[in-house]
Amino acid sequence: MKKNLTKTRIIAYLMMMTASVFLVTAVTYSRFYSTAEGDAVAEIAASELGSIPIAIDVSGINPGATKTYQFKVVNAKDSQVSQVTQGYSISVKTTDNLPLTFTLSGGSSNPAGSGKLVNEGKIVMTGGSGTAEGGILPHTTETSHMYTLEVQWPKSETSTEYADEIDMITLQVEAYQSEPSVE
Repeated sequence: MKKNLTKTRIIAYLMMMTASVFLVTAVTYSRFYSTAEGDAVAEIAASELGSIPIAIDVSGINPGATKTYQFKVVNAKDSQVSQVTQGYSISVKTTDNLPLTFTLSGGSSNPAGSGKLVNEGKIVMTGGSGTAEGGILPHTTETSHMYTLEVQWPKSETSTEYADEIDMITLQVEAYQSEPSVE
C-alpha cells in the first residue's frame, strides 16, 4: 500500500517543518537582557601597625647573663587606628656571632587570648633568625600588646673565640590582614 502525497499532507509537512525551523531559530538566537543600577563609594580601610622602638644592646653581656627588653605592638599610628583586623608575627634576626638564646613571652596586660603568642617561649633560631606567631589586633579599637624579649648567653658557652665579637639583633613585627572573629 503506497501513501499518496495529498494536498493536505503536503501542507501539514510544510507546517511542521516551518514550526521546527522557528523553534530552532528562536532557541539559537534568543537574547536575555537585564539591567541593574546602584550607587556606591569605594573606600580603602586604613591599616595601621606601630611598635614602640627599642634598642637591643647586648654589649657587656657575659656567659650566664640575661638581658630583658619590653616592647609593645599597637594597631594605631599617629592617632590613626587600624580599620582592619590584623594578625602579626614577631621575628628575631641576628648576625649569629654570639651564642645567644632568645625567649619571647606575652605580657599579662594583653587582652585574653589576643596577645598570646602561638609558640610562646624559646625561639628556635635557624641561620640567625627565628619567628614567633603573634596575636590578633582588633579593628577600630586602639589596642596594644606588651611583650618581653629575653636575651641570654648560656653559661656553658665560654669559648675564647667569642672575645671581641659583636652581634646585631633586629626585632621585626610583620602584620597581615586577618579575618575578624565573630562574637
